[in-house]
Amino acid sequence: MSDDPRTGLTVTHRRYVTHGEAHYGGGLVDGAYVLGLFGDVATEACVRMDGDEGLFASYSDVQFRAPVMAGDMIEISCVVTSVGRRSRRLSFEARVTCRADPSRGPSAARVLDPPLVAVTATGTVVVPAPAELTRHSWRMMIAVADYGGRRYSCPVHVVPATHTRHSRTSLSA
Repeated sequence: MSDDPRTGLTVTHRRYVTHGEAHYGGGLVDGAYVLGLFGDVATEACVRMDGDEGLFASYSDVQFRAPVMAGDMIEISCVVTSVGRRSRRLSFEARVTCRADPSRGPSAARVLDPPLVAVTATGTVVVPAPAELTRHSWRMMIAVADYGGRRYSCPVHVVPATHTRHSRTSLSA
């Protein structure tokens, strides 16, 4: 991997964690929720770098350092750490910036200064090679997984079958 100018690109999203996201007693949110948000910032990073949503290939070194609770305001960031021909290595961090404070009232909250680092990870995404984008007509299929009643979707690129003398079939939109 080289000294690509895309290295260092940072994407940050902020989100309020609703009470509907709580999965466990006491308003605790499951770790898969944050991993889904890491996927969102990774998608934006791929679009900004390559003009394609890309595909998440793997996570490594996922660490759940502090709880994410219903009522939290969280900030999710990714930083591009290296760029290959088709792969991009990303570093992720989810920080709790504000937390509900029900002891002061039903809608009370407080700013956490400094923010609480809740989850960190590194991950690899892949994008189509530039020649593949022009050589094929790409179509999108959505793979959906159901985790504990929550549906997560992931874009999957599918290369249509080519017309040949022996086959007249192709993928339809």
